Amino acid sequence: MLSQYAHAAWRLQGGLLDSPPSAIAQTRDGYIWIGSRSGLLRFDGVSFHHWQSPAGQVKLRDPVVSLLGAQDDSLWIGTVHGLFHWKEHRLIAFPRYVSRIDAIAEGSNGTIWLARSRLGMDRRGPLCRVSGEKVHCFGVADGVPFDGGSALAVDAAGAVWMGGVASILRYSSDGHVSVYPMKSSILKGLPSAVSCLSADPSGGVWVGIAYAGPGLGLEYFENGRYSSTHVPAFASSRLRVTTTYRDRSGSLWVGTSNDGLYRIEGHSIQHYSSLDGLSSNDVHQFMEDAEGDLWVITSNGIDRFRDLAVTTYSLAQHLSSNEIDSVFTSRDGSVWSLSDGGINVLKRGVVTAVRLRRQITGKQLEASLEDREGRVWIAMDKGLYLYSQGRFLPVTRRSGKPIGPVLSMAQDPAGLIWCVSLGHGDNKLFHFDPATRIAEPAGVQQAYLFRVIPDIHQGVWTLSIQGEVAHLVHGKNADILEYKLRPPGKQVSTILQGTGGTLYIWSTSGLTLVRGSRHRFLPGISGDACLHTYSDIFDRGGNMWVASRCGITRYAARDVKEWWRASKLTFHHPLRLGPSDGVAVSGPVFTPAVSRSADGRLWFATDNGLQTLDPADLSLNANPPPVFVERLLADHHVYPLANLVRLPARSRDLEIDYTALSFPSPRKVFFRYRLRGYDDGWQNAGTRRQAFYTNLEPGKYSFQVIACNNSGVWNQQGAALNFIVMPAWYQMPWFRFLAVLAILGILTALYLRRVSLIEREMTLRFSERMTERMRIARELHDTLLQAMQGLVLSISSFSSQAVVSSEVREELERSLDHADRLLVSGRNRIRDLRGEGGESETLLASLSTLVSQIFGSASSKVRFTCEGIARPIHAFAREEVLMIASEALSNACFHSDADEVQVQVSYHDNAFRIAIRDNGNGFDAGASPEGHFGIRGMRERAADIGAHLEVQSAPGHGTEVCVTVAAERAYEQPSGWLRRRFRRLRH
Repeated sequence: MLSQYAHAAWRLQGGLLDSPPSAIAQTRDGYIWIGSRSGLLRFDGVSFHHWQSPAGQVKLRDPVVSLLGAQDDSLWIGTVHGLFHWKEHRLIAFPRYVSRIDAIAEGSNGTIWLARSRLGMDRRGPLCRVSGEKVHCFGVADGVPFDGGSALAVDAAGAVWMGGVASILRYSSDGHVSVYPMKSSILKGLPSAVSCLSADPSGGVWVGIAYAGPGLGLEYFENGRYSSTHVPAFASSRLRVTTTYRDRSGSLWVGTSNDGLYRIEGHSIQHYSSLDGLSSNDVHQFMEDAEGDLWVITSNGIDRFRDLAVTTYSLAQHLSSNEIDSVFTSRDGSVWSLSDGGINVLKRGVVTAVRLRRQITGKQLEASLEDREGRVWIAMDKGLYLYSQGRFLPVTRRSGKPIGPVLSMAQDPAGLIWCVSLGHGDNKLFHFDPATRIAEPAGVQQAYLFRVIPDIHQGVWTLSIQGEVAHLVHGKNADILEYKLRPPGKQVSTILQGTGGTLYIWSTSGLTLVRGSRHRFLPGISGDACLHTYSDIFDRGGNMWVASRCGITRYAARDVKEWWRASKLTFHHPLRLGPSDGVAVSGPVFTPAVSRSADGRLWFATDNGLQTLDPADLSLNANPPPVFVERLLADHHVYPLANLVRLPARSRDLEIDYTALSFPSPRKVFFRYRLRGYDDGWQNAGTRRQAFYTNLEPGKYSFQVIACNNSGVWNQQGAALNFIVMPAWYQMPWFRFLAVLAILGILTALYLRRVSLIEREMTLRFSERMTERMRIARELHDTLLQAMQGLVLSISSFSSQAVVSSEVREELERSLDHADRLLVSGRNRIRDLRGEGGESETLLASLSTLVSQIFGSASSKVRFTCEGIARPIHAFAREEVLMIASEALSNACFHSDADEVQVQVSYHDNAFRIAIRDNGNGFDAGASPEGHFGIRGMRERAADIGAHLEVQSAPGHGTEVCVTVAAERAYEQPSGWLRRRFRRLRH
């Protein structure tokens, strides 16, 4: 019924529409188009946008009165002054045919037909056929006698039907015209009466007439005859029909000018007017969209009707109350519902009420049950009754007293009926034989019970408010407690047993499964509204349906089977139905709160009516929504969409508007998007239809967006927009290259400046040291050497005059020879102090001289190696390096007892390095003996030239002395090193 459909309305008072709508159509891309006095609007389910043709094209300024979404994905637009065609982003006008386009229709072969009026002096006729951009009209010369056409329809044979003032005509595919006038005299002198035509698959035509009266209103024309509709209690001639429409299911929708709309479905007539929520009783047009929704254009807005997955029966369907306390289905297919208003039985779509006898006290109907013999048991707030042949027979205790209000009932496999009764302190459990109706208290004490269900083998299961679960069996002599468990979790709400015997116990903390003497607890998500359950049941396919605060959820059979092996609640294929699917989120206290009828339908008792769904036919939306990028804004400026949009340099704030065309429930349309070149992955946008980006770097980007419809079906292809952010002049590659060169030039200049400063500092220090050394050399020459030379001369004179033995004389001569050598050595050191001699020698030559002086005849055990290309060394650094080398060689010669000494000189681009290694005795490098200043002196000399000295030695493992000097402090020509660096970079 229409009252069970989802209905939405957009009224003029809401401000979304600025003028009354007059026409509606949907193009194959999914957009819905609305014609109105103010022009053309495009609707995406959320927003109405005034549509304008692109710049440079013809403009649409006239009121729109008719629309057609054609098979070729184009839109035909009829206005009060002519025809327009929007196709492939181009608006085409037909200026030669200035008239009112009242109706547009399309044949199965794609031919477009027009019905036009207000022709004025145009005698080309009211019926026109469009081929490409050519229009051919048929008038009196072609057998069309009408001055104007008001309605069109194309039948299955390809014939075109047109309505006029008081007649309709049929234009067959071979060009034959047949005219069928109406016999009503009321139409004489009136304006065009035929307001609409709808072709019937049987070959007839439904004719809508804008006036009421005998033979008017809604007529059916077939085989040359008009007839009124033959539906009981429906007077179609009293209607002022404005529009008709035949939907995909075969139902006929009829719109009137003053009485809302009607739907004719077989012999069923359903009426819907402004009293029911229609935006206006003046209906102009119907349209069924691609998703099956039915749209209605009225004088005051737009309405939409949608069939729901969940159907509700309420007061509107003649139930006694909307608050249903319990529901069960009987063997004969009828559905029983209990409420505070009484008992209702729904059978074959008809609701009947069960009359309650006057002697039955109480108003609150509670739990209910049909046993295996087909007997119906009804609980009221004063007791429990068997309903049989219109009579209510009470169930009492042996004392004759009623058992009190009943929360829950169940019949065990042995036929015994168990019930949980209130009003006995802690909720007492009773059982009785249906034949005697004498209730006995259960022999096992359990507190605060509120649920009882049958076990598939024997006995029953009970559930307490405190969460305690127990299995009870009625024995010959006493009731037996077979099993008892208190599952983890709080606020236990429902208990259900599967066909295999597994128990499913829902709580706000999760789900407990009981199988035999074993149980498992599967924790859920804390605070999940779906864990606040009201009722649950299995369908024929083994899927579990659970009614909860979040709606009705279907857990697939494969998920249910995997729960026993799972560690937590997992759902691979859940289906959740909510308010947009017709679900009323609430649940009763009593049982059964859900039942399954013989045809497989599920019935739920709620506080908002009796609800039902067919698990095999949920009317789900299987159409992936078309997705579009609608607008691109950069810094609040709109850019036309193209294959590649070019955005100007320094575009700062970017906004991309997108949409998905799914109309049943736009609030359940969810989006994901990503910007290739910026985003790492998909962004979940929820229902938001805009994406924002700021300060994008210059380059190419691709924006992609996908969406799902209200049933969770995703359009994985989605839509894409490619754009490029142009670089500013300072972001161009050539500018960046020049900037890099400039930075390199600055760094090079700074480096050379640094080298120059170091050279200057070293030259100054060397000059100061040479001055000091020359002073020392003069002092040594004038004092020590002169005194020693005088001493040698005196001893020599003495030895020549004194009379001594030959042995003493020889000893004196050896001493004098040694003194001469000391004098020569002293003069050499003075010459070195003055910096005279040796400057022209290479470093290797100087090292070779040192080795010869120190090792003498043992020079052969010293081996030289050289790495790199030899370069001139700063005099200051050269002298210190030679002194360090001299000390290291002396130690190797006189103290290490080495068999082999290796001298390695390395000329690297970034440093100069000399290493002296021996395989002698070695020593503890961490402890320098007192009085030995060799290593200390080497370190001081290294520090003077900013070098790094490293001494490695260990007893029995030889010694290695390594000096490393940075290139700018070691080499005289660092610029050559820099040039070699550049050469290496180029290659």
